Amino acid sequence: MEERAQAVEIRAAEGVADVETARKLMREYGEFLVTNPAGAVNLCLAGYEAEMAGLPAPYVAPGGLLLAWVDGEAAGCVGVKALPRGGKLEIKRLWVREGFRGLRLGRRLMEAAIGLAREAGAEAVYLDTVPAAMPE
Repeated sequence: MEERAQAVEIRAAEGVADVETARKLMREYGEFLVTNPAGAVNLCLAGYEAEMAGLPAPYVAPGGLLLAWVDGEAAGCVGVKALPRGGKLEIKRLWVREGFRGLRLGRRLMEAAIGLAREAGAEAVYLDTVPAAMPE
């Protein structure tokens, strides 16, 4: 049986429905960290509930909130936020749902996030991760 190509779209979250989709994806990310034996939750989820309640902030211009869609289904997300030191952005909450892994969505989301940072004129972009929890 021949597999058909999947339509992949990476785009900025726009409107209430997209922000709610991003919130749902980010909550899945949080649940993953809470149940991960590497203990990444202590590093990644400080102020998490306040962040979820306040979305789309802090992922607003010059940053942004990006969503990955596969065949019209929400598959992943990433946030880009400004750091207090002007001209610097941080990439946060990169998440790809389990059923969509292997499609290079993580890489595509990262490339889109870096592109967004370039368009914003960022001097530097930071990504902090816990390799034990997210080896890919």
